[in-house]
Amino acid sequence: LVLELTGKRTPQVGLEGKFSVFHSCAVALLHGAAGEKEYSDAMVRDPKVIALRDRIDALINPKLRDDEVYVHIRLKDGRTLEKYIEHAIGSKEVPMTNAQLEAKFRGLADDILGPQQSAKLLALAWSLPELPDAAEICRMSVPGAAKRGLGVDVRERRVGPAVAEERPLAARRHRREAEAGRERRIALHQIQIH
Repeated sequence: LVLELTGKRTPQVGLEGKFSVFHSCAVALLHGAAGEKEYSDAMVRDPKVIALRDRIDALINPKLRDDEVYVHIRLKDGRTLEKYIEHAIGSKEVPMTNAQLEAKFRGLADDILGPQQSAKLLALAWSLPELPDAAEICRMSVPGAAKRGLGVDVRERRVGPAVAEERPLAARRHRREAEAGRERRIALHQIQIH
C-alpha cells in the first residue's frame, strides 16, 4: 500500500513530490529536511534532487511493522550507512514533541502569515483553554490580520509549554484517533540508495 500511495518515481510538480518516497528521501539527504519548501515545483525539478532520486530503491519487507523502516545508504567509496527506525516520528509510539509541532507550524505558516503573525497565532493556539473567544484563532489566521489590529494582544503570552519535550497535545491526539479507530500509519519498510 505504501508504494501504491507514495511510489511516484518521477514527480513533475511539487504536489506529486509529496507522493514520492523517492523524492522525500532525496531531499532529506540533500537538504536535511522534507518540509513544505522541499516539495516546491523548483525542488522537484532540481537536477541534484533528480540525480539522487533516480538512485533510490524502496522495498517492502513483510516481516516489519507498518511504522518500521531500515535505511541503507551505499556511498561512492563503498562504505554503507544504516539506520533503523522502530517507530516514525509522529506515530502513536513516538508522538511529535511540542517543539517539533511548533517548528512544523512555523515552517508552514511563516511564509503565508509572516513570522510575527504566525508567532501570535501559535501563542493563541497554545493558550486555547484560557482564551475567552476561540474565534480569535480564526481571525489571527487570516493573512495581514496582525497589521489590521485583529486578534488579541498575545505578546505577553508564553509560547509553548514550560518543558519543550513534553508531548501532551500529540499524545492526546493519538489517543483520540486510536479510540475512534482512525489510526493511520504509512511507512516504508526498507529504503536503499545506491
